[in-house]
Amino acid sequence: MIYNLREIILNCEKEADQEEVIRISDKFKIGETFKFFGYEKNWMLHNNYYKYLISFCKILQPQRVLELGTQIGSGAAALSVYSRSVVTADVNIGEISKEIYLSNKISVISLRTPQSCLNINFSPFELIFIDIGHDGIYEEQIHKKLLESKYKGIVLWDDILLNNSMKKFWNELDGVILKTETNWHGECGFGICEY
Repeated sequence: MIYNLREIILNCEKEADQEEVIRISDKFKIGETFKFFGYEKNWMLHNNYYKYLISFCKILQPQRVLELGTQIGSGAAALSVYSRSVVTADVNIGEISKEIYLSNKISVISLRTPQSCLNINFSPFELIFIDIGHDGIYEEQIHKKLLESKYKGIVLWDDILLNNSMKKFWNELDGVILKTETNWHGECGFGICEY
């Protein structure tokens, strides 16, 4: 399927709704049992991109979504609002809200090592959200597997400007149909690619 990503991104930015983030944060009790960067309750409100993830899925209506990098489950919660199913995978899943486990739309995979994510078959997923490593190494390995497997879909890359190695990864990323950068995660950067 060919997407008009630029139009989707513009519509996301128009339709992004912070009230929906509050509702999802409360529903999944994101942050109530986890302290991260000093935030406890409504963790999702401290990262602007969750409203864009929700809006992106509202427009795209993906059937299957894969998230690499679960952390506390806030990305999976946001992605699940307008998706049929979300699979989220991470090495450390101990801090995930129990409401994530109770969701009939979200499945959690515990990875033995960060490299284990390369064993996942990416092809069934229309949308993949990658928020792991942040060293450019895992991101490059995932990108290479996406190309080798001839993946067809959209990949969201978080923190593309976080550090020099991520900037290098993003600047050298090639072989995709379309690559664009958004301000969805402020100065940390947020990239979107169509494969």
